[in-house]
Amino acid sequence: MDYPVKAPTAVEHFAQCMHNLQPRALYCEGLFQHRKIRGGRYCAGSGQIVEKRTVPITFDSAGMNHNRCPLPFYGQIVIGPPGSGKTTYCRAMKIFLAESEEYDLDVRTFVDLNAVVSDRCLGPNGGMVYCLELLEIQVEELTKRIQAILNEKPNCKYILFDFPGQAELYTHLECVHNILDRLQTLLECHLICVHIVDSQHCVDPGRFLSVLLTTLFGMLRLALPHVNVLSKFDLMERNEVFLSFGIDFYTEVLDLHYLLEHMPQSSFSSKYNKLSKMLCQVVEDFGLVSFHPLAAHDEVSLSNLISVIDNVSGYASDER
Repeated sequence: MDYPVKAPTAVEHFAQCMHNLQPRALYCEGLFQHRKIRGGRYCAGSGQIVEKRTVPITFDSAGMNHNRCPLPFYGQIVIGPPGSGKTTYCRAMKIFLAESEEYDLDVRTFVDLNAVVSDRCLGPNGGMVYCLELLEIQVEELTKRIQAILNEKPNCKYILFDFPGQAELYTHLECVHNILDRLQTLLECHLICVHIVDSQHCVDPGRFLSVLLTTLFGMLRLALPHVNVLSKFDLMERNEVFLSFGIDFYTEVLDLHYLLEHMPQSSFSSKYNKLSKMLCQVVEDFGLVSFHPLAAHDEVSLSNLISVIDNVSGYASDER
């Protein structure tokens, strides 16, 4: 059977992107707030921070210093739908890995969503798209601000970006991909995408299939190494009785044809059974999507996830 997606070609392209990219560092919250979270060394698998370097960053009008920082940089691009726990994750990661609560850079100094919505008579989603397009134009100025901080604090090695939650920013538009590509080029750093989704979507087979498709789209569009995360996992474990399958089914994304058997039966859904089957087949053919559990307020859960991220990004190997 022929499917609408040519899986082998796209998989090969994505695998090549994964091979060519390695990690770096920074942090963003809200529309775009950058704050530096991690500057320490982490022993992969030990669950311990060997050394913490908490470096608050402040910004002024200083130009970009073109001297390269002697240390490599690593970063997480934290994406996911609204309410999935991106900001909670970033805050928990900040607390877990550092001690400073101060933001290092607020991108709203470049683009302000409220001002754009008011001046351009746009809605919140259209305003967000417009802001990102403006930020894409000003990405070199953003890079200068980041570079100035990195030059002031040479021990800085890790950055987190907390991105907006609108899925269309990553699945339908090129601006985020272009911004990240320019940042990697200008800063000579390496990024990994941490895609966070709410584990409560696992309760509904239709919603879980939607999560799988959105996640796969993001992986292919951003062309970055990815770690996909099921957040609020402590709640999922408590409500396991309501799940159609065991937890491993959702984290490993196993045998999706079983998922179809638990789709709600109605006159509406029956019309799209064939489409749902083909979409499940697309996800399985790519074989890229899996999830790691996270309970943001559990240090063991955070430690395990950090170990995974460090190994995928190459940060752990660099620290050895």
